[in-house]
Amino acid sequence: MIVGHATAGHNLLLHDGQVVVLPNDALPAPAEPELTGMTAPDPLSPAGRILLYATAVSAGAVSLPWTADLLLNHAFTVISAAPWFSRAAAIDVLELGRPDLLARCGLNRTEIIWLTLIHAARRDDPAAVVDAAAALPPDRYRRKIAVLAAFTGRIEHLPGAAEKLSGALRAFAPSDPLAAALRRRLGTTDTNPAQRLDDLALISTRLCAPRQIIQLTGLVSAVHADPDALALLGPRGRLAVTHGGGHTPGKDCGPVAVDTAPLAVLDDLIDRGTLKAETLSGTTRRTPERIYLLGRLAPEQLTGEQLDSLGHRDEAIRRTLATGQTQLSDEDRAAPMGRHVTALDLILRRRHTAVSADDVLPAHRQAAERLVRMLRGSDDGQDPATLLDEALLSDRSTWLPLIGLFGSDRLHTNDPGSAERCSEFYEWLALVAAREHLFLADWAAGVAAARRCLDLATAEPIRDEAQNLLACGLHHLGDHAGALRELESAIEGEYSVALLANIGVVAARLDPERAAGHLARIVREAPTAAMRVNAARRALDMWRSDATNVWQGEEGAQLQLPTVLREPLRAVVTERIDIDDFRAIAEAMALFDPVWLRAPGSLAGSPHRNSLEARYFVARAEDGLLPVVEMFGTVKAWDTAPAWLGDARDKLVDDTIEFLIDHINDPDNAAGVIAKALVEQVRGLAPRARVILALLAVATLTYHLSEQDLEISDLIIELFNTHERKIPALEPDEGKVPANLAELCVRRIALNLQQARGNELESMREPYNTALTVLDRVPRGTPPWFQARAQVAEFVAACQRTRTQLRPWLRRLADADVRETVMDFLERCHEVELRADRVLQN
Repeated sequence: MIVGHATAGHNLLLHDGQVVVLPNDALPAPAEPELTGMTAPDPLSPAGRILLYATAVSAGAVSLPWTADLLLNHAFTVISAAPWFSRAAAIDVLELGRPDLLARCGLNRTEIIWLTLIHAARRDDPAAVVDAAAALPPDRYRRKIAVLAAFTGRIEHLPGAAEKLSGALRAFAPSDPLAAALRRRLGTTDTNPAQRLDDLALISTRLCAPRQIIQLTGLVSAVHADPDALALLGPRGRLAVTHGGGHTPGKDCGPVAVDTAPLAVLDDLIDRGTLKAETLSGTTRRTPERIYLLGRLAPEQLTGEQLDSLGHRDEAIRRTLATGQTQLSDEDRAAPMGRHVTALDLILRRRHTAVSADDVLPAHRQAAERLVRMLRGSDDGQDPATLLDEALLSDRSTWLPLIGLFGSDRLHTNDPGSAERCSEFYEWLALVAAREHLFLADWAAGVAAARRCLDLATAEPIRDEAQNLLACGLHHLGDHAGALRELESAIEGEYSVALLANIGVVAARLDPERAAGHLARIVREAPTAAMRVNAARRALDMWRSDATNVWQGEEGAQLQLPTVLREPLRAVVTERIDIDDFRAIAEAMALFDPVWLRAPGSLAGSPHRNSLEARYFVARAEDGLLPVVEMFGTVKAWDTAPAWLGDARDKLVDDTIEFLIDHINDPDNAAGVIAKALVEQVRGLAPRARVILALLAVATLTYHLSEQDLEISDLIIELFNTHERKIPALEPDEGKVPANLAELCVRRIALNLQQARGNELESMREPYNTALTVLDRVPRGTPPWFQARAQVAEFVAACQRTRTQLRPWLRRLADADVRETVMDFLERCHEVELRADRVLQN
């Protein structure tokens, strides 16, 4: 090995440890030994190769005739002869993972400590980083502050870190904001929440953290953070952002911590309109608080008892009015809402002379005054249609009272100007008139009113409804072709189950087969995607199954799509349709056309082919439910997953639990396998559901294996032990079912293990009896004698294993009969073991 250069040539280290000088032209061809399990970095110093092989020898990565110490001595001799390579050699030893050699590189003490600090940082060793930084001179090596900042989160939890670093941080704090931030983080100076947030922003910016992290730091930046940054927060963090004026909960950044948020914070969110009633779904807050929040967000959802508990009399009175009742108690009549209802009742009964404007709520006072003036004019003989004005009709709450007071026919106007100025009212009035006439079987008048509405209406929903009513009238007048024409025109717009249902009725004249053909024609030939999708959804509604429980099983042949619909639906599901429509069609095809849906490439033409919907429903179309569970297992964050997918997961969980409980004594293990897969593969399950699924899986699989005369694996026992320990953590009212299931699991596990050990001992009985015969007949010390003793010893060991395995389960058994059965088995096993053991003692 070349270990240096001489004037006449090169210094060579021979195998015997001697160093000789060879001329340059006498050097042998170079050869590099192969290293095993070690990467060779490129050396920077002249001694780098020697240091590499010294390290390799120490690590056993290469076999050389020299010891590691001998090679190291020669390496550092080279460095001492060329001290300008000291720092390069120091880098070499660090690259080789040998910071212990830094002291031999010829560097001063502070340089060695600095390089030790860098090496510890690269090794991700915060404790070593702190020790090295503390050993440096306090007022030198400013870059140590940046290194310490990179480990801020872990340094603050290291015992004694604040004391060790106090001198260095104090020295640099006046001129380096990072040092000042570290002092506050370590608790050596006072701070406040706002300053801590600013410190986080400073550290994340200086260290070039990802954009999302930077957005979530600082006093105000999180309020303006992007949704992908907010997705990193938990519910409490999202609550803080929302309360700070940021995103809407459940829409942009996921659900907030409604369960644990202070009530004052939720009040603020309600006042700003950023908290919705659906956010309260599933909350675990105390009942009075839930009622209070619901009363603020959606008082119409409160029950009568809840209204009484809140003292929300205005809402109670409003509900009474909504039912058409205007008779109130004396106490309610005295309330502002009660006086308002009384005034409205007087107007509706045309006792307007007794109405006091002060009794009407301020928001409705002007409308009430206009109604009273209109009633007075009508009393004087004026036409009610001429008394309507834009100010009165701009308040939609007056429309129903107007019809109640004057009737729809008397309010109709022939003045085009009035109809144009108040088009929304007259559109609605024509619709109401059409409905009234159709309800009274006055088909011709209903058709005329519907056509008046169509002359005025421009909004698609109004036109669709008018065309629907027009078709109804034409149908009863015998003009079925005209009725179908109006319905086809209406269905080109927004999806309407009523329109599609009416198309089937009109087209088929009570002939379902013709209805299916007509719908299929629309799916196949309609000029717009909207018409095709709407017809497809209606067609699927006709064949949708009510058997939503996936474990319910099928009675008879599975319902299949009719031939006339199958190909059109296969075509429309691959079109560029809305994701909601795709989901509805793919869901039905998973039920009624699974073979096609799961075929490779079936959805290749769809823009949604890689969507969650496509993956889920293709999995649903597969045989069995394991593909569905595997698909659920790919979802990493259920908080951000679509609601429909979470509902599908929860439904599978609920159906599996229900099926397993109903079939707890069924030896078929298919549902047990699904339950086990759900527990092991799917995130986000409710704690109680996960425990119940696991226990049901254990009980079912154990029963199945026992019926097959097979022993359960340690994995099943581990699954049981893991989830049985979680039962005490459940709420008291949630733990009864899991506790009963745990008792069942213990019983079945104990019986399975008893059966397995009994089978094992039974399989050993004949060899054991043969061994006893041999021991009686052959001389001691002969090979057959030793073999027989070994067989007896093996039988004793099996008995001991049996007792060791079953005794813990015996202590956990609550069922007296099973406990007695297992005890009898263990006693018999112990008796046989004692007899066999006495044979060994002889």
